[in-house]
Amino acid sequence: FEKHDDIKVVHSLNGSEALLALEGMLQENCLPCLIILDINMPVMNGREALQAIRNNPHFSKLKVVLFSTSDSPSDVAFAKSFDASLITKPIEYANLEMIAKAFVDQCNFEINKLSAN
Repeated sequence: FEKHDDIKVVHSLNGSEALLALEGMLQENCLPCLIILDINMPVMNGREALQAIRNNPHFSKLKVVLFSTSDSPSDVAFAKSFDASLITKPIEYANLEMIAKAFVDQCNFEINKLSAN
C-alpha cells in the first residue's frame, strides 16, 4: 500500500481494536472506503468483527473484505451472508501486489462515487 500515497491505511491488531478505530473514525466523520479483515485475528476474529460491523447502523454499508488463507465454501458463504467478499491470500508476492492494487482501485471507485453525489 506504500506505493499508493493517496490512500491512508489504518492497522489494527485484532477485531476489537478495529471496531474501536472505526468508532474513532466515526467521531471524526471520516469512515474508511474499505475494511480488510483477516479471519484468524486474535481477541475478536474476522467473522466476529464482520458481524459487529454489520450490526452497527453507522458501519453496516461499508465495503468489507475477509482476507484469508481459506477458500472453503463455508467461509465464502459466511462472507456472502454478511455482504462481504472473501479473498484468498496469495502465495506469490506479485499476486499480493495485484490484490493490493485492486483494493486501492476499490477505494478510489468509492471515493469518486461519493464525490459525484
